Amino acid sequence: MVRRTLLLAAVVLAGTLSFFAVRFAAAEYFSSLDTLAGFEEAVRLEPGNARHWHLLGRYWQFGLDQQDFPRAIELYRHSLLLDPRAPAVWLDLASAYETQGDLSSARSALLSAKKSHPVSAEVAWHYGNFLLRQGEMDSAFAEIHRSLESDPSRTAEAVSVCWSANPDSQVLLGQVLPSSPVVYLAALQVLAADGAVDASLDVWNRLAALHPHFPLQEASPFLDLLLRTAHGTEAAQVWKQALEFAEIPDPGGPSGSVLWDGGFESNVRNGLSWRIQEDKGVQIGYDGAVKHSGRQSLRIHFDGSRNLGFSGVCQVVPVTPLTAYQFSGWMRTETITSDRGIFVALSSRDSPSVSTPELRATEPWTPWTLSWQAGKDSRIAQICVSRAPSQKFDNKIAGTAWLDDLALVPLPAAPSPEKVRP
Repeated sequence: MVRRTLLLAAVVLAGTLSFFAVRFAAAEYFSSLDTLAGFEEAVRLEPGNARHWHLLGRYWQFGLDQQDFPRAIELYRHSLLLDPRAPAVWLDLASAYETQGDLSSARSALLSAKKSHPVSAEVAWHYGNFLLRQGEMDSAFAEIHRSLESDPSRTAEAVSVCWSANPDSQVLLGQVLPSSPVVYLAALQVLAADGAVDASLDVWNRLAALHPHFPLQEASPFLDLLLRTAHGTEAAQVWKQALEFAEIPDPGGPSGSVLWDGGFESNVRNGLSWRIQEDKGVQIGYDGAVKHSGRQSLRIHFDGSRNLGFSGVCQVVPVTPLTAYQFSGWMRTETITSDRGIFVALSSRDSPSVSTPELRATEPWTPWTLSWQAGKDSRIAQICVSRAPSQKFDNKIAGTAWLDDLALVPLPAAPSPEKVRP
């Protein structure tokens, strides 16, 4: 008798569990259809499941075909009766109230979310943005700061909205951004893209004070901004620090040269190093077998298929206005065809350009030394390895050129002539 009773109880329990399991699965299926009919069927099957009421509310708030905010609010409130600690529901409820213009109820919903989840980055983010829209800047920045402490991935968005509200780097650094390399780097990308030079420098200085470690390319957008806006001195300093943070050693070179890696030893191709742009008909790389000194040289090979106008190897160099420089280097060629050879040009916006003689055919390692004077507004110069297009019938260029040991060294200022006493 006992065995029969236990068996009957087990059958009833199994049947009950199966019924609830099937009903739960059916509700989940209908909810996954992402349709009004599906959400309503899920609610009918599982009326005690707060999530289904929430999803039905979201349909009425965010539906593309039709929206009914009062109905969405009613459904959210029903969901919260079943699960009063659900932060996503409180946030959606606050959004619906704000859309309806009921700011008091929106604030109350956000504070309820904050009370239930005081360390939630998501809640702090939404509450901070709400306060920002109400013009409560200090409180808004404090909430957004709290959000970024837990979730730095929102930094770019945070900088965008806070900078739009108050474009003051000291406020941004003092109230919004936590002291973190990840946060500062993300902020730097946004400010650099916005062209905010001074603010970017302020963020960089905070970042540099932490002595972080990150890849060199992370600093490239900021360096490009400094170079584009002719902040040569600042670019040189940032470049030096960025190399240190990326743990890239100094490749060496002539003492005092402001041209970085003139011997092509580092393989670095961004920032204030060489920028190499490939093109059809030319291959550019490094050569450890043919070199003037050091470990390798730069090799440029033309395959004879095109009449190239070439300036595919360049470096932007910070210079000092009204300063004289000595520009030097070495080049070698092998079977360069056509009447136009390879040369190196040094130029700046307000200074006369200088160029090396063109090398054609086959020439051994050949040095050059040129004098160049930076103009009164010259803070950025550019050095490019170039070839001008030929105007001849037989104009396609083939052959190989090598370059090594380039340097741009400032010369001592000439002494002022002594005044002649009468």
